Amino acid sequence: MMKLLDTDFHVENLHIKQDFSTGMIAIIAIHNLNNGPALGGCRFVPYQTVDDAILDAMRLARAMTYKSAMAGLPLGGGKAVIISRPDIKDRKKLLEAFGEFVNTLNGKYITASDSGTNEEDMKIVATRTKFVTSINKRSDVTDDTAAMTAAGLMRAIEAAVEFRFKKNNLEGIHVAIQGVGSVGLRLAKLLVEKGAKLSITDKNENVLMSCAKELSATIVDPNEIATIDCDIFSPCALGGILNETSIDQMKAAIICGAANNQLQTNEDGEALRKKDIIYVPDYVANAGGVICAAAQAGVITKEDSYQKVSNIYQSVLEVLNMAKTLTLSTHLVANQVAEKRFA
Repeated sequence: MMKLLDTDFHVENLHIKQDFSTGMIAIIAIHNLNNGPALGGCRFVPYQTVDDAILDAMRLARAMTYKSAMAGLPLGGGKAVIISRPDIKDRKKLLEAFGEFVNTLNGKYITASDSGTNEEDMKIVATRTKFVTSINKRSDVTDDTAAMTAAGLMRAIEAAVEFRFKKNNLEGIHVAIQGVGSVGLRLAKLLVEKGAKLSITDKNENVLMSCAKELSATIVDPNEIATIDCDIFSPCALGGILNETSIDQMKAAIICGAANNQLQTNEDGEALRKKDIIYVPDYVANAGGVICAAAQAGVITKEDSYQKVSNIYQSVLEVLNMAKTLTLSTHLVANQVAEKRFA
């Protein structure tokens, strides 16, 4: 537990619940409530230790605060994790217990689907609490968070291209996409519609081949996608891929993707700046998902959600221009802007 006291990911509230009847061990971390209730997904994945699960929840809760603030949402940041173990026998009862846990917080935290959970899981949680989203509760709201994430990412790319290349279109822009899953594939289709040239990779060979055939994209080895000669590198899979080694080999002029926590360290953001690579902070670019979740939860309207996704363009330009003026890395500037909004 001592290592948690030394972390930079401090939170306002940390709730831990063990339910012996179902085997549930769940953590809810609430980072900040200044702008509204904390919204964030629930992960149901294995962790080696409870400390690891707590640290993950704290880190992700903090990121949600910054993401919601940059997106202009009346929300704070929170996150839940449930420790997945092979001895869990009844997933339904466990999720019901988790819903009861969420309900004890009286709306301070709104849960949603995340890694290891889905809409069906959230429907079970919703039998025990109303403080849940990622389910089709309102017919006037889109339920495709991946589509909204891709749409917002597209706006971020357009802003970065305008800033770097002084172009108001994507005709002939070469984009290398790492991961063509739910978000990456939708982004790829939007880019092709705008005349961009694609290079793609994915660990799922069937998905990769299908995408390449449909969109006439060039397939690249997963170990090479981050370092090929292109205009934009778009990481839409794993986080932590921007580090000292990969940055040194990168040839892209812009990095803008949907993956969370792309920088391994703050120093890596500075390394990108010194190399004159435009990095669009991940939580600014991929905010379409939380915007969609906010609409599903009834926090904002459908019309507001579309407008806020479109506004990602202006948010990106604001960060890039400030970073240029202040001679600072873009992720530090984005943090400063977000902190002013939720302080």
